[in-house]
Amino acid sequence: MRCGTGASERAQPIAASTVSRESVAGPIRRMRSMRPKVTPPAEDPVRRSRPLRHLYSPLLASPRRLLRPMPVSIFSRLQTPFFANASGRLRRAAALAAALPALACGGDVESRMAEVRALQDVGQFNASIDELREILAVSPDLPEATYRLGVALVQTGEPSRAVWALEKAAESPEYAVPASLLLASAHFGSGNYEATVKAADRVLAQDPDRTVALQMRAKGNLGAGSPEDALIDTQRLMELSPDDYGVQVLWATVLTDLGRLDEAKEAHDRIKQTGIDSGDPAVGPRACVAPALFARDQLKDIAKAEELYDDCIERFPTNAFVTNEATKFYDQIRKPERATEVIRSAVEQAPENLSLRSNLSDRLRRQGDAEGAETVLREAAESFKSAGAWNLLASFYRAQNQPA
Repeated sequence: MRCGTGASERAQPIAASTVSRESVAGPIRRMRSMRPKVTPPAEDPVRRSRPLRHLYSPLLASPRRLLRPMPVSIFSRLQTPFFANASGRLRRAAALAAALPALACGGDVESRMAEVRALQDVGQFNASIDELREILAVSPDLPEATYRLGVALVQTGEPSRAVWALEKAAESPEYAVPASLLLASAHFGSGNYEATVKAADRVLAQDPDRTVALQMRAKGNLGAGSPEDALIDTQRLMELSPDDYGVQVLWATVLTDLGRLDEAKEAHDRIKQTGIDSGDPAVGPRACVAPALFARDQLKDIAKAEELYDDCIERFPTNAFVTNEATKFYDQIRKPERATEVIRSAVEQAPENLSLRSNLSDRLRRQGDAEGAETVLREAAESFKSAGAWNLLASFYRAQNQPA
């Protein structure tokens, strides 16, 4: 079929009776041969120093991530055989055989790319993957298609599969910066810290003050055991964005890793104030606990840590993160009664919070107070009459081998 063939002619369906394995085998083999060769990146030896306790702790991981979090992967659906069954293979092969000549025409590739853009603009990354693979089968050097395939794979939870596409897209001047940024994030997520640094280097060579790239390179250097290098980038970030919560977290982490504890203490105090002042319910409670964790783990000052935990309980008495961290702390310092008091007080102030009730019930049961554990759950079931409350009570009875 020529590129000038009319749309009506191209749209003619292929009759099922004309389809045979022989008639489609050739086009399919050609299409497969045109698929870009996927060469996994060589494994770089990763120097792993002591774990990044602060960078990766639930406290210091900023809820407002530097890059958007990736959704749960659904790409596993695409890892089925190329066609599901014999008849399905023939039908799909016929469609592809008809599509190949059309895809070879620039206008048709552009129309397919327009569809891909529309899908990704509304977050349908998974739906765009097959389209992009077919486009790249006939136009393997199209940088936008390669970049968008990398984006789709990252967004569907397959960053390791996205590496080859992002590496190739980064070779194009138009996509060098966005592809390298996403590549740095993908490498960091897989623990390849030295590759993270290299990808961030490419961005910073063009834009030395690109804050996301500075953050990624600093985190990569921390992971690779080079806190001195991380310090240089983090100092620049503090000059550019001193009030940014994520930057402050990174600054405190680097100082702690370098053993500069006096400065790190001040940095953790600043994190707390920034988080509380933000008024963000996702940030404030975590930021509040930062100095308490630092006092406990780094300064080994239990009295100071207890004072700081008590302050957070007063500020955020019903927050699940604060109550969980505080009860763990009090259990560790052999004050279980205080830990129980923290959860009980939270339940009294937020009686409808089933998560807090479940935690209190579990704690009472472990302490041998089965009657008290049952009462906590029965009160919720009878007061709120919700399915969730009754399910908690039923689960308790099953655990106790009692009839519901």
